[in-house]
Amino acid sequence: MKSILVVGKDPRSFESTLATAWLVAEQFGSYVEGVATRALAISITPTTFEGLEAEEVARAERLKDTFQEFARGRQISGDPGAGERGSVITNWPLDDPVLVQTLGERGRVFDLIVVGRSGEALKVPDTPVMESALFDSGRPVLIAPKAPPKSIVNAVLNAWNGAAESARAVAFALPCEAPQSNPTHVFGNWPAGGLRIDRQT
Repeated sequence: MKSILVVGKDPRSFESTLATAWLVAEQFGSYVEGVATRALAISITPTTFEGLEAEEVARAERLKDTFQEFARGRQISGDPGAGERGSVITNWPLDDPVLVQTLGERGRVFDLIVVGRSGEALKVPDTPVMESALFDSGRPVLIAPKAPPKSIVNAVLNAWNGAAESARAVAFALPCEAPQSNPTHVFGNWPAGGLRIDRQT
């Protein structure tokens, strides 16, 4: 987990997203990069486009400010080439938000993608962001909780049923097993009635 991409979408939940990413980065001494996303507007009038463009730019600036304030508050280096080995490095390289449809392509070079929650009640991740991060990047995705967490990766559950998809998921989960974590490996299958555990270690 040497490189983490933090995706900003909803300013209301971004602090929790950053706190989640920071807890992981602190354990692994990671490089953390922030980026704002925007939806692809289709079939809109020029006047509407100008209004949406201004809103997207303002939202991206708010997310960037939150990212930088968060880093300064924890005395995190903002220079990707600075810092001692094992320290957390942060960077926000793009002023403009990226199209959510291209988020997956950017995420392919990172070890982990952290996304936050959105919507009226901040219950679930933004669907286009989640789908792009999960299906287009091929990288593991960590969904931040609604409120900033106090700890993370205290316990890891690796569920294995022998399928190719499980092999990929378990391989991605293994780096999360920090020295202080307590990994549990479950071997079983998933019939229609739910998970049947054959054994665990």
